[in-house]
Amino acid sequence: MNEQVKQFRNYVDGEWISTGNTFKDLNPADGSVVALVHEADRSTVDAAVQAGHRALRGPWGRSTVKERADLLHAIAAEIERRTKDFLDAEMADTGKPWQMASTVDIPRASAN
Repeated sequence: MNEQVKQFRNYVDGEWISTGNTFKDLNPADGSVVALVHEADRSTVDAAVQAGHRALRGPWGRSTVKERADLLHAIAAEIERRTKDFLDAEMADTGKPWQMASTVDIPRASAN
């Protein structure tokens, strides 16, 4: 496999986690390998759930609605700033044409 292929790991409790089971994410338009995806196993999912519970007891859970909204608006602004990166990734992952990804998928991601 090409050394340039990205690896998508699971982000749990502030760390990127590799797992024993992986699969290739293929571009449906041309069959090329977009990434190697680390599939979450039961222990990875359990760790993520536990991390979520801890987050609710920590600063995130104590933050105000305005603080959370401000953070989510900042994430949306970053998605908009990096639209081309997200478009490239969406087209490679799904095989969607630029027109659809640019008018539906990426704008919806930043709006949500």
